Amino acid sequence: MGLPGFPTPIAIAGLGAVAFLLMDLAVRFGREARRIDAAPADRGTTQVAYRAFLVIVLAVFVLPRFVHPAWLEVPLAPAVAWTGAAMIPIGLLLRLWATLTLRHAYTRTLRIQPGQELIRRGPYRWVRHPGYLGSLVMWSGVGLASANRLSIAIVFAALAIAYGRRIHHEEAMLRAAFGDRHRAYRAEVGLLLPRLIRRPEPRSDGV
Repeated sequence: MGLPGFPTPIAIAGLGAVAFLLMDLAVRFGREARRIDAAPADRGTTQVAYRAFLVIVLAVFVLPRFVHPAWLEVPLAPAVAWTGAAMIPIGLLLRLWATLTLRHAYTRTLRIQPGQELIRRGPYRWVRHPGYLGSLVMWSGVGLASANRLSIAIVFAALAIAYGRRIHHEEAMLRAAFGDRHRAYRAEVGLLLPRLIRRPEPRSDGV
């Protein structure tokens, strides 16, 4: 499935996975953002996310070497694989944009920094969790680059579990920290996709 002079989709997936993990280690602003000890708000979501990344790497780069019957290859495999490869840099760039926008507030574990503000600029104008969206696009691309039904199913399941839990607890943390400001933000901006129609702003009395 390679093109002359270009890496194969699975090679691009490998490079993308390495780039993601290097970015996670290196592109952090301040000691608090790099901390790996979990604050109470984290609820174990960081550990779940890292375990999901490990499962994805095993599913995409190891499993197909041992389990590779012909029926596991998806229809239109080259097109699917190259679509996945194209998604990888897009996801990485979106995650990097979110990181550079939040800077010190883009923490490894879920925590609120002293004096932290509710950021609504950059990609946060359109979606509330652009960093997670970038990660989902990138890792989904890694899965699709395998063109393997079982690998893709495992990748999507791992992402759904890890990021579903992570986003749920982060939303609860932000509601507790920012109250009505976060409620207004939720009414105006979509979770992972831009909102075409603004929802009515919820009343602060919870009715």
